[in-house]
Amino acid sequence: MTRTVIVAVSVSLLVAVTHAQKKTEQSGFPHTKRHGKAIVEYRDDDLNVVLSYQYSQEHHDGRWLLIDVGMRSEHRFVIAREHFRLVDADGAWVPVASERHFVEDAAPITHLRQNASIWKRDLTSYLGPAARTPMKFFALPGEGVIITGALVDREHDTIGELYFEHPQGTWKEGDYALLIEHPDARIKLPLHLE
Repeated sequence: MTRTVIVAVSVSLLVAVTHAQKKTEQSGFPHTKRHGKAIVEYRDDDLNVVLSYQYSQEHHDGRWLLIDVGMRSEHRFVIAREHFRLVDADGAWVPVASERHFVEDAAPITHLRQNASIWKRDLTSYLGPAARTPMKFFALPGEGVIITGALVDREHDTIGELYFEHPQGTWKEGDYALLIEHPDARIKLPLHLE
């Protein structure tokens, strides 16, 4: 009887693990893990990326969407704003917003930042202890200069904000993916707006 129970439990465990692996592969987002509703982590042997969109998940009725990103890599590279884009379920994509549009919309951006500030999370806790390097693609007047490329390596937690501007003025509910398309980092992370 004991042997039968052990075999049954082993088979059940094997089926559950296989089902979970297939579900991850079918979703199209390998190496990803959700931490709550709006924090997603990608981790493989070379690259660790975390994104948080806790405020924007439920507050996306304006044209601006805010995503916090943290990165660390075993291989050193420089990443720029053109390496990021947001893709919806239909395949339409939106690039990271331009600095010019960001500055021109300073009042809505300031409002978005103020409201999102209570939802901020320390993404370095997912990356591990290291020196912090800013990924500063955006700056309002008085906030200093922007950085066109951010260093990503194993000795630094590269942390920054990405802003996306929707061409039609509002973001629809549904599934999206943040694509990182760099020769040293080609990944996609899932997002869901409610």
